[in-house]
Amino acid sequence: MRRKWMEWIYLPIYTFIVHKFIYIIIIRRMSIPRIIHFIWMDFTNILNPNPNIPEKYRENVENVKRLNPTFKIKIWNGYECDQFIQKYFPSYYQRYIDLPYPIQKCDYIRFFILFHYGGIYSDFDRISIRSYENLLKINEKEYDVLLGEISLYGLLNNDIMISKKGDLFIKRCMDEMKIQEVGNFFLDVTFTTGPLYITKIYHQMGRPKNIKILKNEINPTNFCNDLPLSNFQESYSFTTLDNSWLEGKKNIFFRLGKCMVCNIKQIIIVFILLILFYIFVCKRYKIKHRTT
Repeated sequence: MRRKWMEWIYLPIYTFIVHKFIYIIIIRRMSIPRIIHFIWMDFTNILNPNPNIPEKYRENVENVKRLNPTFKIKIWNGYECDQFIQKYFPSYYQRYIDLPYPIQKCDYIRFFILFHYGGIYSDFDRISIRSYENLLKINEKEYDVLLGEISLYGLLNNDIMISKKGDLFIKRCMDEMKIQEVGNFFLDVTFTTGPLYITKIYHQMGRPKNIKILKNEINPTNFCNDLPLSNFQESYSFTTLDNSWLEGKKNIFFRLGKCMVCNIKQIIIVFILLILFYIFVCKRYKIKHRTT
């Protein structure tokens, strides 16, 4: 009886220690695979194996190839993504096909690709300035995941994600996904599989020390598409924030939010002026009106 009691206590502890040891010794010492993944899906026919990629995005990929000659470049289409998740992650397939919007499938599948292969995931509207090789060499000994930050209150972006194989953060992003429906396309996407989702997971995990948040290295462009030239001195690529997935969608929340954020200084100034106007004009008028 005592032996069984000891097993119940020590077995979970032993299992935890072994798993942690394997993660630290094997995963942490692995390098980031030199492969860059792109995903382009035909949103009108998600299983189309030959979707038409616009010329400007094909040029971006050619630029990436030229700057990273030692990297493998893989462009995934909707059909390949569907086959991939069925083959390697069949227990997640129902979740994948249940996602109501194609962009959510595009967002979700990138976690599985990075978990299985590792490497760099990049959106097509990202323009490369120099090779990613040095960025990986500098960071891969200490970090397992590199993420970019939008200059908007610490919001993480999923337009570029760099990871070793089998990372726990990426796995958590695979596991925790739940369809959120708040009645707005933009919010449904960002809360379910987009930037708000990965930001939430990052903070839920206590901002893991094996994840590095990059600022200027991969995201000199901020939410308002400003491009400070000083940022390019240390940049490897930047996003143009084309948001092609929003084309044809009426997203008042996105447009209103962007308008407010990108004009926050002007809004604050106007707000202060209104307060001063109320204090020095309206109140005085009320006092004067009462005295008469």
